[in-house]
Amino acid sequence: MDSRAIVEQQIWAYIDGECMPDEYQRIAMLIRENDDWRAIHGELLQVHEGISAQLELHTPHVRFSGNVMDAIAALPATQNARFTINKKVISVIAGVFIFTISALLLYMLVSTNWAAPVRDLGLTDIQIPKVAITAQYRQIVLNSAMGLIVMLGLVFFEQAIRMKRHVHH
Repeated sequence: MDSRAIVEQQIWAYIDGECMPDEYQRIAMLIRENDDWRAIHGELLQVHEGISAQLELHTPHVRFSGNVMDAIAALPATQNARFTINKKVISVIAGVFIFTISALLLYMLVSTNWAAPVRDLGLTDIQIPKVAITAQYRQIVLNSAMGLIVMLGLVFFEQAIRMKRHVHH
């Protein structure tokens, strides 16, 4: 940085009142005693006054923010804001969860040995029956789940296409 730029930076801090009191006094003394500093101070002071005269700050009207909010409220909502979740999609998802939970409960009820004697109701005596799932059973469940997921995906894809066609027409 050259010396003139450093001097200008210090004088700007002096004009804006951003320097410490001892620095302020030192710069004031240099402006009084040094012709170069005084000339630069005069130039920068003219620029500062010119900028201040052009930038006349206006306070906004008291009702300004209310008017802006009213104007925004009057605008029509965008397409994304109008988009609502299809009730059928929610119903299908809820149905899948209810079916899964019901199937699990049914399997637990069927596989429970109801003829087993009850010793007492202490938590240490409860034994969870071991479920023997064969590889063939796992494969059937996996294929069924995959088929269900593919079918649901196709239903959702069809619904999306219908909505897209409906919006464009």
